[in-house]
Amino acid sequence: RGYEMASLDTTAFGRDWANMYLQRIGSCQLKLGHDDEAAKTFNMLREKAEALAMEHPDKAEYQKSCLIIANNIISVYLNHRKYSNITSWLTMMEEALKRYAVAETSREKYEKYRSMLICNKAIILAMTGHKKEGEAAYQEYLKTDRAKTYYGIYDQAFYLECSEQWDKLL
Repeated sequence: RGYEMASLDTTAFGRDWANMYLQRIGSCQLKLGHDDEAAKTFNMLREKAEALAMEHPDKAEYQKSCLIIANNIISVYLNHRKYSNITSWLTMMEEALKRYAVAETSREKYEKYRSMLICNKAIILAMTGHKKEGEAAYQEYLKTDRAKTYYGIYDQAFYLECSEQWDKLL
C-alpha cells in the first residue's frame, strides 16, 4: 500500500520514496524465499533509482538513495548467504559513490559511505574465496572513522564471522 501511494507522486521526492518502498518489498520477497521475484523487484528498483539520480546529478540525496539501496540489498543478500547476487550491487554502490562525491560537499558524509563500500567488498571477497584481497579490504576498513563506531564494530564482527576468524571475534 505504501509503494502504491508513493508511486502516484511523480515528483522526484515521491519517486525516491517509492524506490525505498520497492527496496523493502524486494527484501521481503527474498526473506520469504521468492528469490526470482525479489531479483525482478530489485532490478526494477535499480533502473528507477539510477534514472532519478541521473536526472538530478547535483542532488546528493538521490545519489545517497542509490548508495543506501545498494547497501541494503547487499546486506539482505549477505544475510541469506547469496553471495553470487551481490557483485552488481557493489558496482551500483561504487558508481553512486562517485556521483555522491561530486554532489556532496561534506567529506565526512562521503567517507561514511566509502567505508560501508569497503566493508561490503571485504566480506564479499572473503566469502567468494578471495581471502587475501578480503583481508586487505578489511584492513583498509579498519582505518576508517566508521570502524570505530558501534556500527563499525558490528561490521567488524560480521566480517570476522564470515571469514571464520573466530579467535579475533573474542
